[in-house]
Amino acid sequence: IICYESKNMNIYLYRILSILLLPVIILLIVIRVVKGKEDKQRIFERFGISGMKRPKGNIIWFHCASVGEANSIFPLIEEIEKKYHFLNFLITTGTVSSAKTVHRKIENKPNLIHQYIPIDCYLCVKLFLMKWQPKLAIYIESELWPNLINSTSNSGCDILLINARISDTSFERWQKFPALINSIAQSVNQVIAQTDDDKSKFEKLHFRNVLLFDSLKYAAKKLPNNAREFGNLIKNIGNRKVFLAASTSDNEEEVLIKTHKNLQNDINNLLTIIAPRHPERLEDIIKSCKYNGLRYAVRSKNDEIKENTSIYICDTLGELGILYRICSTVFIGGSVNSRGGQNPIEPANLSCAIISGNKVKNFKSVYDEFLKKKAAIIVSNQNELERELLILLSDSNLRKKISNNAKELVESKRNVIEKYLAEIEPYLKPLN
Repeated sequence: IICYESKNMNIYLYRILSILLLPVIILLIVIRVVKGKEDKQRIFERFGISGMKRPKGNIIWFHCASVGEANSIFPLIEEIEKKYHFLNFLITTGTVSSAKTVHRKIENKPNLIHQYIPIDCYLCVKLFLMKWQPKLAIYIESELWPNLINSTSNSGCDILLINARISDTSFERWQKFPALINSIAQSVNQVIAQTDDDKSKFEKLHFRNVLLFDSLKYAAKKLPNNAREFGNLIKNIGNRKVFLAASTSDNEEEVLIKTHKNLQNDINNLLTIIAPRHPERLEDIIKSCKYNGLRYAVRSKNDEIKENTSIYICDTLGELGILYRICSTVFIGGSVNSRGGQNPIEPANLSCAIISGNKVKNFKSVYDEFLKKKAAIIVSNQNELERELLILLSDSNLRKKISNNAKELVESKRNVIEKYLAEIEPYLKPLN
């Protein structure tokens, strides 16, 4: 009884705190709107308020925080739709870029709805749940919000965490609040973890029914292409030797720009394409180009790639599918700083030879598989990056070997979606 009361008291205090802090949270959201990090046209959705009409029938709710997670759920939704075509799907995301990704994929699909996830304030979460009344909630990867999960469970909705991971930092933090994490763990019906380490952490935090599967991202379809834009960009690039740095963040561009500067004398006609994860960082990248004395062109400004252009900045969203098809050598960002890496499966799907930094904790199990199959190269510093890039860009046979290994690996794991579906189906059948 004491443990039970303790758990409820902790979540109760968290609820009260989230309500008291609401004015501060509103101010922070307004600041994010000014910075372009929130959608000002749909800002009320962040407080659980929506002008969209709820469709009739049962709703399955998928929550995915980022673009990569958003891309990974659609093959699963398509498989569910084949058997349970009467269901509606609510997809929530937390960023503007992931919202745009989802909207491109749900056009002309009235049974698929997108909303921004409400902030983890008790009142906002209650408004959200009263509006949408989901029957099953499926959270992707690492979102553990106490009000959201506890209130969802209390509404009678089953909760699954799939493709689940938990960082060392989060694990240590949750261990300091055992009653609060226990209330979350008891609200979740099942967990499908990405790695043995993740599985162990969830079990130590007292989550129930914890399984281990390969990453759901292996089931993702190839990123889309735009034939007209692809043709125009190929023509603009001409016969340049091209290297792509994809999904870069923080100060990684500085490293890549210096790498280009050091390699341009060894690799004739080299063009480095930088596609930052957050396009609003354009000015920082331009400053770095100017500081290093390199000519640049910007895609959003329709700049032409000239003979003396060294850096082409693709500050646009949704075009990695085009860039991966053009560039056979790709550096995956978020791996030099402490972001934890980005998804190598997407470029592998499109026959790219992959290089990454060694800070890839968010994709550790995936990179372990890639390294085992010699399907990617990991570097620890700028000198190693320059050396490996020089070798790859000079050796087409090596590029082809690495890219083939990567594509074969991804193809061999594509059926992982069937395993996920088998675990989800028992929660869907009662809705039939």
